[in-house]
Amino acid sequence: MLFQTSDVSALSNEELAVANEYRTLVDQLLSYLRESLDKWNNYITVLECSSARNNATVSYQASIAHTGRRERPKFDVSREQVEYLVSLSFQWTEIAALLCISRMTLYRRRAEFGMLDLNPDISNQELRSLIIEFKESDPNVGVSMAVGLLRARGFKVTRARVRDALQESDPLRASIRWPGGLIRRCMYSVPGPNSLWHI
Repeated sequence: MLFQTSDVSALSNEELAVANEYRTLVDQLLSYLRESLDKWNNYITVLECSSARNNATVSYQASIAHTGRRERPKFDVSREQVEYLVSLSFQWTEIAALLCISRMTLYRRRAEFGMLDLNPDISNQELRSLIIEFKESDPNVGVSMAVGLLRARGFKVTRARVRDALQESDPLRASIRWPGGLIRRCMYSVPGPNSLWHI
């Protein structure tokens, strides 16, 4: 069978169009796979961090940066790594353990990155005014709830300071609340554990 030149050029254009469609589909598929792989890697990282936190096992070790000089090589710890672990609410000692470096090495890296004081400093007066604001929205705010509300606003305050601020803002309610005046507990007499169930 003989083809005319117009048929051959039309056929090659169709093939090019199909090849371009396949190329775009393959590109889209690759981008979806890369996205999925990135999400999976993030998920794995979070799982490793949480398992390391719970089991105190090593899941990552900071690489060593060789400078070429005659000195002890430095651990290569990036600012992003430290910020990410801080955002997951890890303590400094836990971060050092996760990165397999000493607390002093982490302290020096924090000093290099300017991360020595990440918590915004809040004065006692500002803390008291925030506690009063929380109590206006919910009068039964306790220490745990106040700490959570403060952390949601980006403040990391010790429980002792929050407890003192709660007592200063409303001493009467704090004194009533402490011995269990607001929460009535029932007394039970049962023969053993799991003998009484509330369903």
